[in-house]
Amino acid sequence: MAEQGNTAFSVPQQTASKRAASVSFWHQRRYASWMTADTTLRLAGALTSYAQPLIVFALSRSLELAGTVSTVAMLVTLVCMPFGGTLVDRHDRRRMMMLHAAAGAAIWALAAVLLALGRLNTPMFLVLTFIAVAVKGLMSEASDAMLRELVHGEQYAKARSVNEGRDATLDLLGGPLGGLLYGLGQWVPYVASMVSFIVGGVAAFLTGRPRPQASGSADGQATGRASRRRDRSFFADLAEGFRFVVSHKRLRLLTLLLCVSNFPLLGIQMGGELQLIHVHASPFVIGLLSSCVGGAALVGAALSTMLIGRMPTGAVIITSMVLPTLAMLPLVFVQSLPVLFVCVTLAVLATPMSSASVCGYVFAQTPDEFQGRVSSLVSVVSVSLGALSPAVASVLIERFGFGVLATVLVSLAAVCAVVALCSDGVRSIPKPQRWDEAAL
Repeated sequence: MAEQGNTAFSVPQQTASKRAASVSFWHQRRYASWMTADTTLRLAGALTSYAQPLIVFALSRSLELAGTVSTVAMLVTLVCMPFGGTLVDRHDRRRMMMLHAAAGAAIWALAAVLLALGRLNTPMFLVLTFIAVAVKGLMSEASDAMLRELVHGEQYAKARSVNEGRDATLDLLGGPLGGLLYGLGQWVPYVASMVSFIVGGVAAFLTGRPRPQASGSADGQATGRASRRRDRSFFADLAEGFRFVVSHKRLRLLTLLLCVSNFPLLGIQMGGELQLIHVHASPFVIGLLSSCVGGAALVGAALSTMLIGRMPTGAVIITSMVLPTLAMLPLVFVQSLPVLFVCVTLAVLATPMSSASVCGYVFAQTPDEFQGRVSSLVSVVSVSLGALSPAVASVLIERFGFGVLATVLVSLAAVCAVVALCSDGVRSIPKPQRWDEAAL
């Protein structure tokens, strides 16, 4: 069934993609509104994520609880995401973005008011936090799925690279901005988050609906989603999404590569910071490493934008697997601070390249009716192993030293590089202009 869906999708979509590829997405009003909505929604999430452990600690005076809440919140999001992806494929994505914004604004407005009045306690904040992350898990995939409706063909690959650069910028600025706002008052980050959610909701509304002559298939896709709600159960659609992912060989391979490669990429970032803490480096030095990581992500996003249009996507993926292996290798033998900074920075360059190339190809080839489910399932699998990297890094550094951690991370990165180099399913992925020739 999944293969048939892919075939049915390809003919009309190829025509639409060729028409859309001739017009830059920057010149599309709907894309500008979408980008504003997606950016402000992500900014709102970044601000609340920064303030969350600080508020938990301020309310409970328990560092252990603050760390536990962050972990549980991430797990709640991951558990909700597959269900959210199914919701996205069954409902209007623009409306889901607006609902996400409205719910986020209401939740954090309440938190800001209670904090300002001194009425917020730990149990109340935990309830608000877990409701918010559940809403995020259920609705956040609507934004990425909607991008697939707005941008097609080669332009879609470039749009994914732009997103990587945007996300890197938010990661780079989110911490300092959150710290500045928190310094003004515990409630201030939540007011800023509320405003961001409101702006995001308005921008999502302004995205509007497609003009029939520009994308006549979009109305048909929305009608199809409505029909699916009437004719099929929610869990039947969820199971169909799982079957789609596991029944496509190249999709399985790329998802597993993302999963395993994310562990060394996240592990070297967290491990670098933990090593600096372990050797009693100053807060300035630790912050400098974070700035280098953010800057490297920005440069990596710019490189991915340039490379994806000029090199076969398979070659970009292989590069993104080989680069961190070579970059981290010196840390197996030398752990001095200059070497640590250089190696971590070079390794992080690969993160936007792997994400933009793999996700760009996968979601460009995924039928519209599967966008939400495939996006959520790929995200959950790719993040799951990496989520363990902070715990693994801390244990290895404390018990065996940073050299052992570096050896483990280099070994995993090398496995991914070898698999990518030896796999025809990776090597044969062409440039975005010819993605239609390489089925999932």
